[in-house]
Amino acid sequence: MVGRHRTSLMALAAVLGVVLLLTLAACSDDGDSPGDGDATVTPASDTAVPTETPSPSEVRLTADGCAADCAFALNQSFTLTLETIEAPAPGYIGAQSFIDFGDLLIYDASQREPQEEIVWPDCADSVALRDQGFGPTLVSHGCLTGLIPPLPVSNATGTFVEITLTCSATPSSTDVRVVPDGDPVAVNSGTVYAQAPDGTVRSTPLARDLTITCG
Repeated sequence: MVGRHRTSLMALAAVLGVVLLLTLAACSDDGDSPGDGDATVTPASDTAVPTETPSPSEVRLTADGCAADCAFALNQSFTLTLETIEAPAPGYIGAQSFIDFGDLLIYDASQREPQEEIVWPDCADSVALRDQGFGPTLVSHGCLTGLIPPLPVSNATGTFVEITLTCSATPSSTDVRVVPDGDPVAVNSGTVYAQAPDGTVRSTPLARDLTITCG
């Protein structure tokens, strides 16, 4: 069972690996390939030198705007948001989130498509992914700024992903956690930014978790 879950976890990380291979291939050619994106994104140079060390980054969780100890009524639904507080300084071409919401809060993935939950404005919908194959209390989202390298560079902060959770029917308290890249559960599919220009450097953000009290 663990092996199957970890295989599922690799899906988002594999996308970044494919993009890296495509980027390296593009850099060996003289021609340029346009990336997807909109006016909020600036093109990445195919001659840029990758940053050698990860740049600092930071995320936080909020629940209907509450950022610490949050209280809701029994059976009440609320929006859990993961926000980018600080983006990696060189910008980023991809991002993943991995959230552990515990076994007492209810999440129904069938209510929204992955590209609806990923609010990051520079996400290319065609590569928006969601994975819950590693357990019913865990959910991962990932996206890239495009598919054909060189990928556009994002410097966006603010909401990356938002999901709807529902409180338990009986009084409860749950620590909702951002699971980092490299965590034993997440392996290399945890919360992380793929730094510009090609994703070879991954910035694991400092995370602010929160507590949800129902009742």
